[in-house]
Amino acid sequence: MTKNGMIIPAHVDPELLKQFIGKVTEFGVSRLNAYPWRLERDPYRIFVAEVLLQRTRTGQAAPVYENFIRKFPTIQSLANATDDEIMQVIKPLGLAYRARRLKKVASILVERYGGRFPEELNELLKLPGVGSYIAGILMCFAFGKRFPVLDSNVKRVLSRVFGIIFPTDAHKRPGILQMLEKFFPSQRVKEFVIGLLDLGITVCLPKKPRCGLCPLKNICRTYNLFR
Repeated sequence: MTKNGMIIPAHVDPELLKQFIGKVTEFGVSRLNAYPWRLERDPYRIFVAEVLLQRTRTGQAAPVYENFIRKFPTIQSLANATDDEIMQVIKPLGLAYRARRLKKVASILVERYGGRFPEELNELLKLPGVGSYIAGILMCFAFGKRFPVLDSNVKRVLSRVFGIIFPTDAHKRPGILQMLEKFFPSQRVKEFVIGLLDLGITVCLPKKPRCGLCPLKNICRTYNLFR
């Protein structure tokens, strides 16, 4: 089936999908303690982590994140900070635009939303620098809502396991995100998304995938076609 430039199998075996969701969720549970922000439910702390992670390795971002939260523990404290104060904390990561973005979002949240992150997707997408990926992470991790989170790692896993072919701008097309909802569970969504992301980061690599370590190898279309 082709829609919006994406090729997706016309029928996905419900049992296969059930196994996929179960195995990915189990892998996600094993990865919850990998980084300090993983156990968080606070949308502010999750958002800070995602901004710091942009174009940055997780190992580099982790100590900066912890320092940042100690310095600016709340949205209000961040809104009250100067750009220079924020920049001093995130200086080890570079990319000064992140200091300005964090400050601007905090100010908007205080002025328009009572110092809280909105739980509605359309409102999240109005915030500066919040696209479908960060909005999806907030929806899943902070609010426990089912939402297809899509990045290059997720696309690679779904492509190899199910034979889906994505257009390069898939994350910008709402219709594609809607079509992908059936691959995402309505329960334990945070653990599932973490598992899906980390499978792409640590196992289902772009080159030389570590198929022998993959919990999905027995149900992976690509693995079983070429082994």
